[in-house]
Amino acid sequence: MKLKVTNTKTGKSWTEENTNHSWQELCLDIMKSHKDFHLIYCDIEGILKLGEDWYMLDESGSWEYLPKEYRIEEPKQNGE
Repeated sequence: MKLKVTNTKTGKSWTEENTNHSWQELCLDIMKSHKDFHLIYCDIEGILKLGEDWYMLDESGSWEYLPKEYRIEEPKQNGE
């Protein structure tokens, strides 16, 4: 599954195409504007969904919810 994350304020987007670098850039983008975003490292292991919320998991096992202005697009499954 390839996710696409878009900052709805700036229009900038990231995809899983270059997983490590792309998610690292996303993490750094979030940290610039959200002082309460507290991941220890921006070596992101993945972006996961828990219920209706999305969060990022770093290599140390720390996680943080994605701010609301970041929209997640999931690819369509066959038959949807």
